[in-house]
Amino acid sequence: MPVKFQPKKYSTGLTLLVGVILVFLLSACAILQETGLNLPWEVQLTQLPTLNPSLLSTPTTPASTLEKTQASTTPESASILTVWFPPEMDPKSDSPAAKLLLDKLEAFAKVNGLQLQTRPKASKGSGGLLDSLAAAKAAAPDALPDLVILDQDDLALAASKGYLSPLPMEGFLRDEKDWFEAARAMSNFEGQAYGAPIGLDPFVFGMTGVSSINNNGGWSGIRTSLGKVAFAADDPRGIFLMNMYIAEGGNVQDSLKHPVLDQEPLSRTMIFLHQAYLDRHISTISVQAQTEAQILDALLNGNTDIGFIKLSQLLKNNQEKTSAVTLRVSLPGQTLAQGRFWAITTSNPAKLSKIQALILAVSEPGFMGEYTKALGVLPARPSALESWADLTTEVPWTRIGELSLPMPEESIINRLGPILRKATLDDLQEKGDPGEITSRTLESVK
Repeated sequence: MPVKFQPKKYSTGLTLLVGVILVFLLSACAILQETGLNLPWEVQLTQLPTLNPSLLSTPTTPASTLEKTQASTTPESASILTVWFPPEMDPKSDSPAAKLLLDKLEAFAKVNGLQLQTRPKASKGSGGLLDSLAAAKAAAPDALPDLVILDQDDLALAASKGYLSPLPMEGFLRDEKDWFEAARAMSNFEGQAYGAPIGLDPFVFGMTGVSSINNNGGWSGIRTSLGKVAFAADDPRGIFLMNMYIAEGGNVQDSLKHPVLDQEPLSRTMIFLHQAYLDRHISTISVQAQTEAQILDALLNGNTDIGFIKLSQLLKNNQEKTSAVTLRVSLPGQTLAQGRFWAITTSNPAKLSKIQALILAVSEPGFMGEYTKALGVLPARPSALESWADLTTEVPWTRIGELSLPMPEESIINRLGPILRKATLDDLQEKGDPGEITSRTLESVK
């Protein structure tokens, strides 16, 4: 039987209670409205203010105020010029050369409204100048410097990898005659000048007492020297024999830049060296010496009369008075030299004119002469030698610059150096006559 729905019957008391509650709530609402308070569920419509059309226009700032604001907040407008240096040329280091350079750079920056930033970087290896350029070029171009100082090997390598911009000064090196040829040659890569030369550091003979070498007879002059000659025969770079060989007209690379040695110049070189040894003009310390520093010590300690060292080592000794011995300079013939160069690393056209002006300022003969003298290297241009008048030498400084030749590339030295070292030691230790040693040396290059 279906169940019928029947609504419940509420009692009269319950109905009366509900009615009382409703009356109470309605009365409360009326009271809230009279007090001006809004109920949470009521939406208040707020009228938006009318915009003044003048507020939509851009305010005009006086030109002077705008320029001042931009100069103080925008790095580009501040003309920041960043230069990287090898540690030995850091203008903030404690040396007379550093002070000269820093004064010059700060004066230039002040006159040209520049903010100059200098950063010392290791010359070689991880974190060095070339390594840092490569890293910045690949990952953070904005971190690249505007100008950098490089030696000739790093200059050529950086140019080949596209890290450098050619010098913008038309004819700066090509047309001027006031540059030593070695400096000009090392500054070029594939027909373009990438480096502004600073100075040259050629190998020379330092002499003590009354010792001497005939400066007019070429390298054969060591056979008639007054005193014994010492050089680093055990140097793995083979620099001494390489220098003699190149001065005799020998080539160290062919047209494809492969390492080579020519028979005739090498044969003559071995004969000169062997004859000097037989005539007792070669110091016995040569066989054990591996560095120019050892030869310098031998000179200063009286263990040899004549030593084959870098010009910078000789000048540093004489200028800083590191010993009681004052060394004299001699050079019988052409000699290998290393160089340092200013190189441009920015491609920002807005900065190139200022960088060009800076390079011209530091290349001015008066400053270059004083700076390189304090640095201990030969200035790259003859006119700068006027500042060297107080430094005496048995060979005119200009002549040393003219006899300087570019040091071969590092890859060539690494390949031929050990071969020439062995030839030198074989000769001084009488492990064959000059002809036999020449043949063995040529065979080693093949």
